[in-house]
Amino acid sequence: MNIFAKYFLVLFGAGVLTYVLTPLFRKFAWSIGLIAEPGGRRIHAKSTPLTGGIALFLGMHLACIPIFCCSYWGELDGHMNVHWWFVLLALSSVLLLLGILDDKLELRASIKFIGQVAVAVAAYFSGVHIGTLSGIELHPVLDMLLTVFWFVGFMNAFNLIDGMDGLAAGLGAIAATGMAAIFIYRGYPSNTLIMLALTGSCLAFLRYNFSPATIFLGDSGSMFIGFTLAFVALLTNSKSTTLAAIGIPMLAIGVPILDTLLAVWRRSIRARLSDGGDEGKISKGDRDHLHHRLARRGFTQRRVVLGLYILNLAFVLVGVSLTVFKSHSLGILLIAFVAGTYVLVRHLAYVEFRDSGKLLAEGMSRSISRIVAVIIYIPLDIIIMMVLSLVAVIVSHPQEVFAWNRIKHLWIHHLPLYVAVPFLILCVGRTYRTVWSKARVTEYVRLSLELLAGILVAFGIYSFFDSTHIGRHFLSMLIYVTLLIPSLVILRALWRIVQDVMRWLNPKGMGEHSTPLRTIVIGADKECILYLNANAGNRYSNKSLIQVITILDEDSNLHRRYVHGIRVRGGLNILRETIHQEKIKQIVITIDLDDEQQALLMAIAKEENVPLIRSRMVLEEL
Repeated sequence: MNIFAKYFLVLFGAGVLTYVLTPLFRKFAWSIGLIAEPGGRRIHAKSTPLTGGIALFLGMHLACIPIFCCSYWGELDGHMNVHWWFVLLALSSVLLLLGILDDKLELRASIKFIGQVAVAVAAYFSGVHIGTLSGIELHPVLDMLLTVFWFVGFMNAFNLIDGMDGLAAGLGAIAATGMAAIFIYRGYPSNTLIMLALTGSCLAFLRYNFSPATIFLGDSGSMFIGFTLAFVALLTNSKSTTLAAIGIPMLAIGVPILDTLLAVWRRSIRARLSDGGDEGKISKGDRDHLHHRLARRGFTQRRVVLGLYILNLAFVLVGVSLTVFKSHSLGILLIAFVAGTYVLVRHLAYVEFRDSGKLLAEGMSRSISRIVAVIIYIPLDIIIMMVLSLVAVIVSHPQEVFAWNRIKHLWIHHLPLYVAVPFLILCVGRTYRTVWSKARVTEYVRLSLELLAGILVAFGIYSFFDSTHIGRHFLSMLIYVTLLIPSLVILRALWRIVQDVMRWLNPKGMGEHSTPLRTIVIGADKECILYLNANAGNRYSNKSLIQVITILDEDSNLHRRYVHGIRVRGGLNILRETIHQEKIKQIVITIDLDDEQQALLMAIAKEENVPLIRSRMVLEEL
């Protein structure tokens, strides 16, 4: 049979099936309580069924059965065949169930995200993955991470844009039509059939979903559209080595991706501006999506949706033009980039630019210590991890030290895991929120354990995918651990090391023309530590002008030892001698003394004309 007859039949069949099934599932929704109630971020005015995704799913897949399962049609050229259609059917069924549960139970964002990742990982292990980028074969771990990102990105792009009657279904129809046109041009008829089936289902569903809608897609439908587009695009790319094979499908869903990127940008900025709570969560929904903004400008739902249709159609035309006019692709991209930047800055991203301005103003008003983690620690950590992973590869492969291409190949294979995994664990552990100039020993221990955990996880993943050289991997990991943990700990302790070195080089204090109060501290207990902490890491600060010379304590076990970097010379019996030798100007008591000891101290202080001060932490009710 002529291939164009197949195109027509699958397009028409999916449309008819969806058109018939949608009213049935609209009635079914009321019996199971799968209803979207108005209120909150939802802009519809009455209760509406959420079962449109089920009708869309069944309409598309039922139309594919005679095409892929009936021998009458013969073999089809392209990447889609009965095997891959069954894979798509199985995975999209799981995703459909996840969406129905979310529509019914309103699952937490984290649970839904885990479900999406699970489906994406299953797609990877079934053989649908990125594989190569611009002819460069990806490491299996990096390939899996990018593949999961691809699927989750597509699913959430349509999930986020589905906030107005007819919007997600219409954009899905435009994207599927654009990809079908590209597949026709590239000679992939079986891929085209799947896209046409999705187009027919989306167009038929718009009969009930266009404003005023009588049924919604729900999360099940919006995620299904995104997943199907991502699946077919990636299946096509698995046989290709060009970046355009995945870049053009991204243009086909340009509006959903743009809306998602703006949402991530906007919510990240607001999380930084917030004081915590729900407003500080990036998963917190808002009413600043593209369709919300256009609606606030006074446009009706129909005009908003049609405007976004036109914008997405422009993205699709750019993608099709890049495919057809390859020799002029650079010029097309430059024109599209300039036009897109103007529209983005002038009309679409004003909310994000406004919030970014607020964050910038707030950041400029903060002290440098508040932002040092971002401008220093993060880039330095990444650079140190990259350099030390290279050193670990070289040291663990001494016989190949002069074979740079081989070393570079091994290093690039190590890099995604041995840098990304420890860095992600540091981020999750809130390492970059710690003020390291005031850190305790336990925080340095926590940093070391987080790094060790990250490297062990990376080693485990690496060994899972490549068990042929486990001994060499282990040696490389051991060298990396030995180098990385001390390096990052020293980096964070560097400020305090510099302070101590400066004090050692300039024992008279940091002020050039200042005369510090040369001080003896009586007592080496906890109150002493609090006093020393309170007076600077800062025993020589310009503000307090305090120079702690020594500590005296009656505990002989502490004599000639160091407490918080200060030497304990002896007991109270050498107080008078120490005052004369060190030209002491102040005595600070940090322990409880008996009456006899206190009387002795007061007599010596009075005789030597040295102020006697008690330091004590006091809790005072206000």
